[in-house]
Amino acid sequence: MKEKLSLKPIPLSLREKKRYIVFELISKERFNFRNVRSELNRILFDLFGEKGVSELSFNFILFNEKNSKGIIRCRHTETEKAKTAILFLKEINSIKAIPKIVRASGSIKKAKSFVQ
Repeated sequence: MKEKLSLKPIPLSLREKKRYIVFELISKERFNFRNVRSELNRILFDLFGEKGVSELSFNFILFNEKNSKGIIRCRHTETEKAKTAILFLKEINSIKAIPKIVRASGSIKKAKSFVQ
């Protein structure tokens, strides 16, 4: 019997660099993770299309429903595009919101410290 060969992981020097962007949604009402993620995905596809979103390496990491702060991850060269998409979050489920970029960080640990 042949043993299954495992793939070697990509070396650290060849992996893409990431940035974590902390944002806040100011509103009278609270939002949940699912609604914010779906609205942000819709905005990203409207603005940049499939190719642009794939170049962003976008990932919605965390959303704290108590203080309406969240974290997204993107490629370090595409942080301005990700910030632009966040600033287009004017309305979620017909509830008005004011988006605010809190901070961009290179580590998730530092980004999480701004969410708590």
